[in-house]
Amino acid sequence: MNKPVFGLLLGGILGIFDGLSALVSAPETAPQIVGIVIGSTVKGLMAGILIGFFSRKVNSLPLGILFGLIVGALLAFWVAYMQGKYYLEIMLPGSVLGIIVGYATQKYGTAPRKGSPSTTAALLLALALLAPAGARAGEAPAKVDAKSAFETLKGLAGEWKGTIMEENGDPGAETYEVTAGGNLVLERMFPGTEHEMINAYYLQGDELRVVHYCMVGNRPEMKLDPASSKPGDLVFVFAGGTGFDAAKDNHVHAGRLVLAGDRLTSQWTFYNGGKETGSAKFLLKRAAASPAR
Repeated sequence: MNKPVFGLLLGGILGIFDGLSALVSAPETAPQIVGIVIGSTVKGLMAGILIGFFSRKVNSLPLGILFGLIVGALLAFWVAYMQGKYYLEIMLPGSVLGIIVGYATQKYGTAPRKGSPSTTAALLLALALLAPAGARAGEAPAKVDAKSAFETLKGLAGEWKGTIMEENGDPGAETYEVTAGGNLVLERMFPGTEHEMINAYYLQGDELRVVHYCMVGNRPEMKLDPASSKPGDLVFVFAGGTGFDAAKDNHVHAGRLVLAGDRLTSQWTFYNGGKETGSAKFLLKRAAASPAR
């Protein structure tokens, strides 16, 4: 099989596994796995055709591997940059894909005649795939508003158990309760312990706000950042509070909730002296559901 076609096919096949790797490296993306696999397959096809044409021009195994690494890493970086996150999770398998395709195409692909039908078909297929991929890249990511985010929080009602990553995997638990006629969601962290703290979520006009009742005695307040949030991924930014000086005192400054089916990642960032000093990340799984009220 000639090199451009070989690279195209191998890149597409490996692209499927590249996309599926997200289930391991970023399990919170599980609800979007179909789209991720499709995008990774297109990315693999793009890398494969580029590597294939390079291999046809340059008959060198070391240079083929190096070119594959560069192409795979650059395409993966482009995808991660559009996402604004998951750089390692996207770039590592993308780079490995490029190395494998670069090696295999040089090793097992054959040099086609210039302008051969199979090479032309491979090029036309690659162009056909690039067009919709470019169109999707220009689409604005899905956004969430305060009301839809609040409904997502109501759906968390019940018990969640798991571990705290920043505490060497110590057990962690949270409960969510919908109360006040459906106008308030209470999140209890470390419920029933001396470390219990409460986050109270509520709508204020067109904003979703949360007050953190902290064990240190202060009450920082945060609000949903719609620009950084998306369905199933809610980002909260600092919005003031009482009982502390934000420029000097220790306090919870920001939060993020990522929901993927029956799994929840709850992350909270701490500030002290006006600077970030650490964070706590809860990796939780639904233990028991309770009806929203």
